[in-house]
Amino acid sequence: MNKNNWIVYAICGLFIISCFFCIISLTYTSMENVTAKGLEDRINTCQKELVELSKEEAALGQWRDIGKYFNQFKNDYLMKIEDFSQFRDNLRITFSRFGLQNKSVSHSYTDVADYIKTKVTFGIEGTYPQIKRFIHDILNRKEMIIIKRIKLIKDKQTIIISGNFQLEVYLVK
Repeated sequence: MNKNNWIVYAICGLFIISCFFCIISLTYTSMENVTAKGLEDRINTCQKELVELSKEEAALGQWRDIGKYFNQFKNDYLMKIEDFSQFRDNLRITFSRFGLQNKSVSHSYTDVADYIKTKVTFGIEGTYPQIKRFIHDILNRKEMIIIKRIKLIKDKQTIIISGNFQLEVYLVK
């Protein structure tokens, strides 16, 4: 029996050693998978952060060039101060072209940083289609002209409508 005990002890010892190595190899494989997944996750996170930083850098680059865009905007949409008197004359011509009677045209300036905000106030009289065409003409101009206020009053006895307008025109210095 002594020989059989040794054989049983040897087989049990080999079994315990093989179980120990099995546990170690499973632990190593699990750790390797976890670290590989962790590495992939970190790589994906870094790539996403890189994309976000690239977008932010592009936006920052546009802000660095904002002066160029603003100058282009001023050239395209804001009226030069020298052209304002011509605008007032064209406004009176527009009244005549649409058959409107002009009561008065007045304006006031407000200096704002790189441009001048000009309020133009006037009164007109005409029919609804004439006033509608006039408004359409003002809104379709290239320059930035904003109609701030319109007050229309219809005469009860005729088809004539009186209107008081306030425009904002932005001028470049």
